[in-house]
Formats: sequence, structure tokens, C-alpha cells
Amino acid sequence: MRKGEKVVWGLTAIITASALYVGYVVYNAPAKVMPTYQVESAAAAQGEAVYRRNACDACHRIWDVGGHQGGVLDGIGSRRSEQWLTAYLSADNPQAILPSQVKKFFQMPSFASMPETDRADLVAFLFSLKDRQLEVAAPPQGGGDGR
Repeated sequence: MRKGEKVVWGLTAIITASALYVGYVVYNAPAKVMPTYQVESAAAAQGEAVYRRNACDACHRIWDVGGHQGGVLDGIGSRRSEQWLTAYLSADNPQAILPSQVKKFFQMPSFASMPETDRADLVAFLFSLKDRQLEVAAPPQGGGDGR
């Protein structure tokens, strides 16, 4: 075997071993909390339209779709109440409620001037983005013979 062939076979072995290791780690990773994305009401459906119309996804992400400057909104309905979301989106200065570490240009703008119905719909949409644990089928109760 020539020296060049040994290098090729060695690199192939390293790449194969690395791929097997990554596959093992990914396959055996613990189950994560998965976000649910179900529009719970007509107001939430309208709120999704408000979210898109105001280009909120330029900064925020939902299910890995959107920008990276703002926070990830997956599960925001599980972390914040409707009252908190309303107060935050209605504030003249949202930074007073939740200080931001990003540059001024990327900080959350005030939606105090947004029509109240649009703001309420946006809150309904954000509140519908909730976390849930992965459901695992429970073993059957009883004797196990199906009778």
C-alpha cells in the first residue's frame, strides 16, 4: 500500500468514526420539551397575522424560523401570563419591564400606539405558544392479556 493510500484510508476511518459518534450522541439525547403551536382562538389567529404584519420575525424566532436578535418565542405562553404580555406590549418603554442586553437598535420597540384590538390579538397568539412534555404511552393496566 502506498503512502497516499494510507492517508486516504486513515482519513476515511476518522470521518467514519466521527459520524458514528455524532449519530450515537444524537440518537441517545434526552427528549426535550417540545413547543406546541396551535392557534387556540380566532383572536390568536388574528394575532398571528399581526405578528407577521409587524415583521416580528425579523428579530424573534418561533420554531427556529425568524431572526436572532430578539428572544425565542417558543413556549412564551408557558413562561408569561396574558397580563404580563399585555403590560409588556402596552408599555411606553418595554426595557423598564424586561431590560435588554442588545444594542439600542435591536431593543424591543413599544407597541403602545398599536390599536388595542391588534395588541390583544397579538397577546392571544403569543399566549397560545406553549410548552408540553413529550407524551409517552403508558403501559396497559391489568393482566396484560388484553381481556
